[in-house]
Amino acid sequence: MPSLEQRKRPAACGTGFNVRLWCNTDPCGIVCAIISWFLVLYAECTVVGVVVYPWMGLSPLGLLHIVIFTGLCFLALVSHGKAMMTDPGAVPESALPLALANASKDEIARLEEQRYRTCRRCRQFKPGRAHHCSICDRCVIKMDHHCPWVNNCVGLGNHKFFLLFIFYVFVLSAYALTLVFFRYAKCINESCPTYGAIRVVCLILEAVLFGLFTMCMMCDQYSVITTGTTQIDRLKGESADNLGLREVFGGSDCKFSLHWLLPVNIWFPT
Repeated sequence: MPSLEQRKRPAACGTGFNVRLWCNTDPCGIVCAIISWFLVLYAECTVVGVVVYPWMGLSPLGLLHIVIFTGLCFLALVSHGKAMMTDPGAVPESALPLALANASKDEIARLEEQRYRTCRRCRQFKPGRAHHCSICDRCVIKMDHHCPWVNNCVGLGNHKFFLLFIFYVFVLSAYALTLVFFRYAKCINESCPTYGAIRVVCLILEAVLFGLFTMCMMCDQYSVITTGTTQIDRLKGESADNLGLREVFGGSDCKFSLHWLLPVNIWFPT
């Protein structure tokens, strides 16, 4: 639990109170985040430099594949960065129950005598559906889980960015496997150049592994969105009101909008 001095002294980055930049300093999470970026960039370099360019060169179709794959890699990395550097919904130090926040001074004195839910570790007010993360050392509203690959909790504040990251990784995996298949399908009946063969094999293994992993994650997250209950809620047997896609992606209704696919902050029209 952060000390009183740590709470009052603003830090440049971290997950504590009054930090200027939200960033988890957990060593394991930092390593996993670096690996995530390396794997995406490896796929980009291999697909462009070993698969597409030697196959199609700078023809219109080759350029189209290069632009699309590079654009998807860019969106995946930006989504990962936003998921990692965005406050997932940590409860502020000054948070109070609505009854206290909207009460007059006389009512506050009376209400403070009543007990309200507090976190045993933070010693702070703990709203409903907030859960304490032992790695971030903060209570996070609608915490789904702590993901080492984005080095952050997945909660109300960054759920959209996490979903976009796993979605784009899945699309990249499927796209890479498709390009590799059509590039080397003819090699069954005729010889093909062996340049970069090891890199292509590693790309296939990476695409299959993370394609299956992200597909399973998306199926699980579909259940989270449609039921409105996070993984922790399910473990505790809790239920909640479901606001559907709008709560995760923002907007005025649940109709699809282009900003759902972009790693931009969610917004709700007034």
